[in-house]
Amino acid sequence: MNSPTPPREIPTLPRPRVRQTDEERKAKRRVPEDKRRRVEVSCDRCKLRKTKCIREATEATCKECAKAGQACVSSLPRKRRIYATEEQLTGRFRALDAIVRHLFAGRDLDSDEAVEALAEELGAGRADVGSAISDAPVNQRLANLTVPEGRLMPAPTGPMYLGAASTILFASQVRDLLKKSQLDKLTLFDEAELRRFMQAADFASFGASSSHTGLHEANDTAIQPKSIFHSDVLVATLPARELCDDLLRGFFGRVHPSFSIFYIASFQELYGAVWARDRQELDPGWVCALLMVLVLGAQALESERGSSPLTPAVHARYLNIVMANLGRLVTTASLASVQALMLVSLYQYNAGERCTAWTIIGEAARVAVSLGMHRDGEDGNFDSVQRNLRRLVWWQLFIFEQTLSLDLGRPGTGTDLVDVTVALPDPTIMDQGDYPPGYLKHAVSLADLSIKVKRFVAATSMEYKDPRKLAHSTMQAEDLHRLLLRWESHLGDLLDTEYPYATARLRRMHLLLHVQYQHLTSVLGRPFVLAHAHHLALSRTQAVHPLDQRLEALATTARDAARLTLNYLRRMAENDILESQTWLDFSYAHHATFILGLHSKFGAKDPVDRHAVSDLVNRAQRLILAPTYRLLMQLTTQYAYMVGLAPGSDVPIRTSMRVSSQRLAPMQSQASLEELFSILPSQPEAVEPFGDLRAFGMDGAMPMDYFEVGLRNPTVMEGGLGGRGSR
Repeated sequence: MNSPTPPREIPTLPRPRVRQTDEERKAKRRVPEDKRRRVEVSCDRCKLRKTKCIREATEATCKECAKAGQACVSSLPRKRRIYATEEQLTGRFRALDAIVRHLFAGRDLDSDEAVEALAEELGAGRADVGSAISDAPVNQRLANLTVPEGRLMPAPTGPMYLGAASTILFASQVRDLLKKSQLDKLTLFDEAELRRFMQAADFASFGASSSHTGLHEANDTAIQPKSIFHSDVLVATLPARELCDDLLRGFFGRVHPSFSIFYIASFQELYGAVWARDRQELDPGWVCALLMVLVLGAQALESERGSSPLTPAVHARYLNIVMANLGRLVTTASLASVQALMLVSLYQYNAGERCTAWTIIGEAARVAVSLGMHRDGEDGNFDSVQRNLRRLVWWQLFIFEQTLSLDLGRPGTGTDLVDVTVALPDPTIMDQGDYPPGYLKHAVSLADLSIKVKRFVAATSMEYKDPRKLAHSTMQAEDLHRLLLRWESHLGDLLDTEYPYATARLRRMHLLLHVQYQHLTSVLGRPFVLAHAHHLALSRTQAVHPLDQRLEALATTARDAARLTLNYLRRMAENDILESQTWLDFSYAHHATFILGLHSKFGAKDPVDRHAVSDLVNRAQRLILAPTYRLLMQLTTQYAYMVGLAPGSDVPIRTSMRVSSQRLAPMQSQASLEELFSILPSQPEAVEPFGDLRAFGMDGAMPMDYFEVGLRNPTVMEGGLGGRGSR
């Protein structure tokens, strides 16, 4: 008999979940009111120890103080918490800042100290103003930015990457604006002006350095790579002792203050031992560093005296020796190897090979990290001089690497680490006579700020054609500008650019720090300068919406910084402390001129700007320039003519070093076109296309026509000139 079938169970449907509100979820998590133990008052001891202050009554002694036998005192103000998101807090602080500035319009409130002093006057206690412009929120917002792709420039040795924040890409953006403006035709020039423009287009119109020669012009077959590291072979390779001493004085007098990587007493001791004629094995890194010191010292003396104390063949010989041993330097972990690589990087930067310089400084950074130079704890039994020299080299490496990275728009290659614990060198140990007091600390802080500025500019530089989109970035730019202002407010005595330093070296380093600060400020405002110029260009042909006032203000700030950059460079030139071969002075001049030129082209022309640019162009044409700065000033001069900032007809242009003075004599008023362009056949058909020429998209053909106005096509210019004459 079959058993009865059990009744089939009917499946139960899951109960629908009721979506809880935020308040319901919070209420569920909260401790019931009857079980909560609120602390109305916390004593000072518990506040500092961040422990709960438990007491039977408000006036009673808390348990912690009773246990420790301490007086239970409550004098510290209660912390006032603000519950808000980061965005809400940023808006709150900006609103509060605006209110305070309105109420105290006559007060200087740009520094933390000034705001704290005002808070104390009002009885508000010490104000923690740093939180309003602290690095943490800025870093978080920068991390959220999307950086667009850069550009790969073709080159025989492989493509070169230029990041979106690169000064080279900025120059191409300026060129694009000029091309679209339809205002850069050569018909705007009369014959005299056209002749001057052609001279500006002549690559030889600036003094060329004989110190920058090809790396393979000397025959070094007699020197084996290993034998040079024996002291007797090295001495036989070096010039006479008196000349070597002179080259060292040139290096330590003009190069080392801007690029301090040696303790001079220790270097001189090792240098003196080389001449002892005792056959001994030398550190390869130190030998390469010595050869680079001699090369850079010769360049410094060439700038000073007008000719190099070393022949081009000797220059090339020393460079060949160092370059042949680059692999050895990279694989040899020694402080001397780091120093040698840094000097090679500096040389390559000046020689028109900034991409190579960036690569080599990256190798120096990796060798430094492998030596633990970024950490202070791993002492390795160093004495005080060795420890502080490692610190000095590390921080100079950090500064120069960030300078190169900003210039090319590339990421750092090894020094912008998160676990750096190395301190600044002790000023009582090192050669602090090369620096004004506190200089290195401020230079390191400024280099650190350049990392933030670089990322912001990279993320926004491509948005200049869309001012509404760019306006959303003004808050971040203002925050970064506040950080720069805060850096400036902490300079102390260095804030006074008129401070009467006793030596020219100290005056140069003081002004150079301000040049670098103003340069970074103008870089920060570069996207807004481009947007403002683009807006002005469009407004000439069509109706446009007015620009956001904050965007215009940031563009104005950048132009003001560019003016100050040129002003400080002019003062350096007047004091004969402007460097044309061994440091970046004319790189800063190039960038400042490109910033100012956009407003001169599309906005109101400022005679002060024209005088500043003209003065620097004419000074440059009386100096011997390293290839990098010769190229930059060549482009700067052409650009100055196109935007109305060039020298007038009353200011002579330096005659070309490759064209006879007879060919460049003043022309008659009815000069023929053949006479007008007679300077062209005397130019070289091409110059060797070094790296920076490739980066700017040029192949070395002469005359350079970076702005694509037809300098290589006489037919085009003849039509233009004829059109001018027929008016």
